Formats: sequence, C-alpha cells, structure tokens
Amino acid sequence: MRNRLSMLLALTAVFVLGNLTGACLDFSSEGQPSERPVSTGEPADVSDAMLDLSAEEQRDIRVFREAIPSVVFVSSSIVRRDRFTLNVMEIPQGTGSGFIWDDQGHVVTNFHVVQNGERFSVLIGEQTELDAELVGVAPDKDLAVLRLLEIPDDLRPMRVGASGSLLVGQRVLAIGNPFGLDQTLTIGVVSALGRELTSPSGRQIRDVIQTDAAINPGNSGGPLLDSAGRVIGINTAIFSPSGASAGIGFAVPIDTAKRVGDSGRLSVSGDLGDSLPLEPSEDSLEAERLRCRESVSAGTLGT
Repeated sequence: MRNRLSMLLALTAVFVLGNLTGACLDFSSEGQPSERPVSTGEPADVSDAMLDLSAEEQRDIRVFREAIPSVVFVSSSIVRRDRFTLNVMEIPQGTGSGFIWDDQGHVVTNFHVVQNGERFSVLIGEQTELDAELVGVAPDKDLAVLRLLEIPDDLRPMRVGASGSLLVGQRVLAIGNPFGLDQTLTIGVVSALGRELTSPSGRQIRDVIQTDAAINPGNSGGPLLDSAGRVIGINTAIFSPSGASAGIGFAVPIDTAKRVGDSGRLSVSGDLGDSLPLEPSEDSLEAERLRCRESVSAGTLGT
C-alpha cells in the first residue's frame, strides 16, 4: 500500500524515449528528429590506464567493456508520400536504446520506443547500422522485440541474469544512449524494489526496480546490469519535474520479460524464454497506438 501511495505523488513519471524532453508522459513523440548518437573516446591502451585504479573501478570498467558490444541504438520512422510532389519521405518518430537478446538477432527494447514506427534501424557500435523488423510487443509491460534483418558474424548477446534475488543497496550499472550520446555508462544502486509503474497501455507493471543510476531521455530500452555484468532490468522511466534525471529511475525487471516470453504474450519469432511465435498484426499495433494517444489526450499520465 505504501508503494502504491508513493507512486501517486504529484511528480510525473516520464517514459524516457530518446527524443522526449518535457516532464509529462508523451506517448506520441511525433515530428521529433532522430539523431545518430555522438560517441566519446577513451585511451587506446586501457590496460595501462587501469593500473592505478581501485578494484571497484576496474570491475566497473570490465563490465562496461564486456557489455557495450551488445547495447544498441534504436530508431524508428514512418514513410509518407508528399501529396504535392509525390516524393516518398521517411519521417523520424523516435529513438532509444536496446540490447541483443540472442544469436538469432532479437533485440529487446521498450514498447514506447517503437510504438509509432513503421521502419526500424539498429545501430551496433559506431559503424554497423542494420534494418530491423518489429516481431513482438507487450504494451502492458512496455516491452518490444525487434529482429535484425541481417545478422552480423560477431553479434554478441547480452548475458541475462535474474531480478528475483536483488537486494536494496546492491550496485547497478545503466548503459544506453541518453540525448543521443552513445555508449554512456551511469552507476548507482538498487534504491527500492516492488514499485509499480503505469505502462503505455494503462495497466500497472509490478515489481519494478527503482535505481538512482542516472537515466535520461534516450536510455529507454537499455539494460540495467548487476556488478557481474548480467541484465537484471530494462531501463524504462524516471520521476522528474524537468524531464531529466532526478535520481529516481525505474527499470522493468528482467524476470518479467522472461515470464512474458514464456507465456507467449510477448510475440517473438524465436526464443525469449521458450515462447511460441505469435506475430502481431498491423491492426493490433495501430489499435494500441490509438489507445495510447487517447490516454494522453484524456490526461492519463504515468504515475
């Protein structure tokens, strides 16, 4: 009961879609630019640079370097024909983060990152940009699955952990593309467990992980890792009056993603758990988009 009351505070939960800058929950994100992430460099000889660092810092660096090839930048767009020139235009719809789930090319991200898109691309590292198709959605859990149309030989799935045994106070690492700045690492702790969050469909997501690791617009869909480098959550939302990180971030627990996959409610062509392929129809996706837009128009905001 206390958790539920705390989630009904006046603060607004902001789903951290890559191009979201306001403090209210905006599911549409239409007409916003889709920017390629900006990279930052690091010393060429990392091993020498690590010699004088603490054991804790060295561990964080190793976790980051092992995980970063599996973290991706997701962008979506729609295609429209200009009514006057008849030229076909690709209009950006949104950006966010995601991670490689398996060697079959499945990418896990948030539903609100892709919900308005018709075409999808996934940027792996700084050079490899690949087309993808939407093969699974679970709006009630704010989860979606893309599948790469071309699978690179060096594809590296993320190591998946468990969220059921998490403890408040344990160290966590968030990786993503906040504000288009790719390969960004922030570090914090598990601040609380068992939170509830309103999904894009209006239903409650239970057992949400709260963290003080900085999560900002663009982190949506990216992994929340434990100190061993295993995915324990999917970064999804923040509480903030400004739209930027205020030290209160939320992640959908990885066990929820696995349960949804096991039940077949998350439609994937392949394994997310042991789910059966249940391809979503365009009619069902459009109905979900319309329902989300109506909830915003009616003033139903994330809490």
